[in-house]
Amino acid sequence: MKALTVGVLVVVLALTAGCRRETTPAAATGTQAVPAPAAAPVGGSIAELPDYPGASRVAYSEKGPSDDYVRRAEASFISTDTLPAVKAFYQNVVATGGWTVVELKDKPDEAEWKLAKGMAVAEIEIDVKAPGTVAIRLLRKDR
Repeated sequence: MKALTVGVLVVVLALTAGCRRETTPAAATGTQAVPAPAAAPVGGSIAELPDYPGASRVAYSEKGPSDDYVRRAEASFISTDTLPAVKAFYQNVVATGGWTVVELKDKPDEAEWKLAKGMAVAEIEIDVKAPGTVAIRLLRKDR
């Protein structure tokens, strides 16, 4: 009986090993793997005011032309990064982007820049909404 059980197990293992599928890398078959499409962000982008890395965009609007502006674009985001990290990112954007700071508000739980550059004006607002949640609002108006 013991020999029969061992014999059945050997046959089952041999059949299982023989039924395994061989997988061939896509490059060897001449086909390419197609990556899953990334989720499209809400709306477009705002020139020279980048999305905060890793933030979730929750709103976007674009209007124009109007009597005052050729184009007006606004985007809102939520991030789980700290307020100092988000502020540092946008301070770098302002400094390296050639923006002139027209007005600056800096409080313990929020920051706001009003900016100008050429024929454009912009605003960056960063607010702590709840512990661990930072709201970001970007606005650009082109004349």
